[in-house]
Amino acid sequence: MARWISTELRQTIADRARQLCEYCLIAEADTFYGCEVDHIISIKHGGSSELDNLAYACAPCNRAKGSDVGSISSSGEFTRFFNPRADHWAEHFRLESATIRSLTAIGEVTARIFGSTTAHGFTNVRRLFDLASTLVTRPLHLWLFAQLEKVVPAARFQRATFRLGGGFTNACFQQLRKA
Repeated sequence: MARWISTELRQTIADRARQLCEYCLIAEADTFYGCEVDHIISIKHGGSSELDNLAYACAPCNRAKGSDVGSISSSGEFTRFFNPRADHWAEHFRLESATIRSLTAIGEVTARIFGSTTAHGFTNVRRLFDLASTLVTRPLHLWLFAQLEKVVPAARFQRATFRLGGGFTNACFQQLRKA
C-alpha cells in the first residue's frame, strides 16, 4: 500500500474540495500553514491512499485528527469522526458566526478532538478573519478589527499593513503569531 501521494492526486483532492479544508471549511488561501492531504482512515488502521480515503485538511485539523478514527461521545459510545466522503457537513455541524456547532454525536466527537472549546462546538477565530476579508469599505474593515480585538485581546494588529482579499486572513494570523 503506497503512502506516497502524487502531485496529480494531490491536485485532484484539492480541486474536489474547492481548496477548502473538508473538516472546518476554511479556504486554503486563508490558512497560515496551508492544507494537506489527510487519510480519513489512516494507513496504520488499514486505510489506503486511494482517492475515496483521502480528504483535504488544513494543518490544524490534520494535526488534531492524527491517525485517530473516532472518540468516545458524551453517551459513552465510541463514535467515528466526520468522514468527508460519506457524510454531509451540514448534517453534523452548523456554522454560527465564529463557532462550528455540532448537531450529532459524530459532530460532537469531531469538534472535541479537532480543537473544540466545548463539547458541542469549537470556536473558529479564523472565521472572524474570513468575515473581515469580504468587507469592501475601510470604515467597516476597521470596525470589524475592533470587534476582533475584543475576541482576541492578545492580538496586536497593524491595521495599515492589511489588505482585503485572499491574503487578508493570512496576514492577520501572522500578526497574531507575533503578539
